[in-house]
Order: sequence, then structure tokens, then C-alpha cells
Amino acid sequence: LLNEYLTPMTDIIVSDHQGTLDKYIGDAIMAFWGAPKAQEDHALRACRAALGMMERLGELRATWKERGLPDIDIGIGINTGPMSVGFVSSQDRFYNYTVLGDAVNLASRLEGANKEYGTHMILGPETYAEVKEAVVARELDLVRVKGKREPVHIHELLALAPGPPELTAFVERFRWGL
Repeated sequence: LLNEYLTPMTDIIVSDHQGTLDKYIGDAIMAFWGAPKAQEDHALRACRAALGMMERLGELRATWKERGLPDIDIGIGINTGPMSVGFVSSQDRFYNYTVLGDAVNLASRLEGANKEYGTHMILGPETYAEVKEAVVARELDLVRVKGKREPVHIHELLALAPGPPELTAFVERFRWGL
């Protein structure tokens, strides 16, 4: 089941949207964009990958249900910001090409916040600022996450722009209510 899930999700990240696979953490996938090759549109690539993953997961879930297999649901956190990128290891060995830093930690916190908000894809403030003209997203909240003093505005990624009219109307109503 995990192979049936991880294989297409990884293909969407790496092959379809040129992301860098960092690691698998159980059934979670950690990936990043913009390194080792610079990508000016890295934030949008990450958003497109997230949307593609959710679409493909819907298809997979339907076939798993027919086969009586367990359901898998996911949350995705996307954040943009300065990160340390490179090989992290002991002094004697290079073990892992990865990213580290506050921006990475916020992405992890956003991934976990999906359960609290009943959402699937949450964008950090810098990501939203970079992609807001290209996606449909609704502001969820102003939150202070663990390890941060200042609260941040978070948005739920819903679709690529312009999106269906009913989705745009929903976002406008939600914004008014918020």
C-alpha cells in the first residue's frame, strides 16, 4: 500500500514538478524546490505539486476502497524562506542532502496544522505572497506556531487560479466572515 502511494506522489514531486526528494518519514514525504538548481517559480511548483498529489490521492483512495484497503489521508505544509541547503552529516561522512532552518520548521508545523483546520494544504505567508496571483487560497487564521514569537497568516491552497466561480465566491464569503 505504501509503495502504491509513495511511487505516484514522488513522481508528481520529482518528475512532474522538478522538486528535490529529501526523505520519507514513515508515510510522509519531505521535498523542496529551488535547490540544487535555482528555480524562480519554486513556490508555484510546490503548489502545483501539492494540488496534483491531492488529485492523484483521490483516485488512489477510490481504488483502495474498492479493494478493501485502508484509507490514507494527507496534509501538506508549504513554506518559503531562507534555508540552509546541502549535505548534513557527521564530520566524517556525507549522509543527507537536505534543508534546515526556521522556514523548514514552519512548513512542518503547517503540515501538522491541517488536522486542526480540517484542511489538506496550508501555505505559509511567504509562499502565499509569491503565488497569490496564480492560485485560489483562503486565509485561515493568524497563528503563532511552536518556536515562533510572532504570529503568521496562513492560507489554505484550494486550486490554481482562476478556479471555478463557486470556489471564488466561497473564498470571498469566507474572507468577509473572517
